[in-house]
Amino acid sequence: MTEVNIDSLIVRNIADLEAAIVRTRDEIDPKLNYEGLSALERALGDSWFFKHDKDPEEAWFAPCRWLEDQEEPDPYFALTTAHANEYKTWLAQYVAPTSDRQKVGIYWYSRLLNTSNYKLVMDGAVQELEFIRAAGFMLDEKKIYLPIEFDRELIAQGFETDDFTEAFTPIEKAAGVLQTAMEGFKALRDKMLAKHREFSQR
Repeated sequence: MTEVNIDSLIVRNIADLEAAIVRTRDEIDPKLNYEGLSALERALGDSWFFKHDKDPEEAWFAPCRWLEDQEEPDPYFALTTAHANEYKTWLAQYVAPTSDRQKVGIYWYSRLLNTSNYKLVMDGAVQELEFIRAAGFMLDEKKIYLPIEFDRELIAQGFETDDFTEAFTPIEKAAGVLQTAMEGFKALRDKMLAKHREFSQR
């Protein structure tokens, strides 16, 4: 289809397209994000703490034991995408990512250290990072993430039946990968906390 034909198609259907975007942002995205994080919460079990939020950028989760010495755990995990892309809706990011880097998945985040100290820890955590990578996570420019592949048709069926069990089977599998990698993440966190204490005492 030529650009001229695409443009004319958009013009003829602009009202429906605008309505679809509004509906997606107001109804579909919040439902999808809630169901996805809830599926992950069920898969990981009671030993994990989840902070839900309408905005996926504000939602996070971490092992409950990490809250014992911190009011809010840092580092922590999120079900999100850390890489900017051309899409304007979470729905598109779930079902039509253009690369592994842009898929919704489990991401490791930290604001505990400044950039230089974070790099020092990461550069010195060769064994820990290899353990995490071997479990199935990807490492990209110091970012650690596990992209999740979703089936568009199964998500559509989930909205039809209000049952996302089958659609979010990949999230259950991702939870298993995270559990396998936790020994490496715990060791990496310990290194980060040690560096934070060292830096704070200066």
